[in-house]
Amino acid sequence: MKKLLWLLLFIVSITQMQAQSKRWAEWQKRGEKQINLLPMYGGQPKSKNLLALDKKFLASVDKKGGTRAENSKYFSDRGWQHFQQGDFETAMFRFNQAWLLDSTNAKPYWGFGIICGMLENYDDAFTYLHKAYALDSSDVQLLCDIVFTNFCKYQETNQALYIENALVASQKALRQSPDHAFALYSHALVQYMKNDYASTWEYLYKAKEKGEVGLDQDFIKALHAQLPDPKKEFVKD
Repeated sequence: MKKLLWLLLFIVSITQMQAQSKRWAEWQKRGEKQINLLPMYGGQPKSKNLLALDKKFLASVDKKGGTRAENSKYFSDRGWQHFQQGDFETAMFRFNQAWLLDSTNAKPYWGFGIICGMLENYDDAFTYLHKAYALDSSDVQLLCDIVFTNFCKYQETNQALYIENALVASQKALRQSPDHAFALYSHALVQYMKNDYASTWEYLYKAKEKGEVGLDQDFIKALHAQLPDPKKEFVKD
């Protein structure tokens, strides 16, 4: 799964309940001098020099062949590769290039949303993730990422609204793909946050049957402390 890193770091956040850092504020400050660190280059008018660089980039890509939509996909794929390596800077560069090539491609917005979420800017993460979903609702993993982002926002605010939003997204994911391992896992997490630990175990069992989802042992231990594993599939003792 291309966004497994996002899931694993999310699990750490719900089990350790750490206070929010100032990661986004620091990132944004850096973006004042280097706008390609910000989604859609910060959304501000560009100078003539920067517009000239954009024109040069587009011309160089066009010269190599392929449509701009195809090349946008190429650059967004490179963005995901860098994201998986933990290189958010280069990932953002590539997502911006993908967006510049084709602003109707859902993948750059998805990437913007994931990086904003990783930097604890959940409000902008919602904006970009929902934009991505509006452009392409075919990928269940996107709905799962919306679920995870709602959980993180809930940890920040303790507002039940975000648990309800997570439930809506996880239900959509299950309707779309009932046997999708991550959809089942995300729904298990919803049940955990709603303190329905029996249902959490049931959906974890189902997720395990359908595929590998990178279960985090700290999360399993936290759940087991609330309700011991009924089937002893994850915790033997």
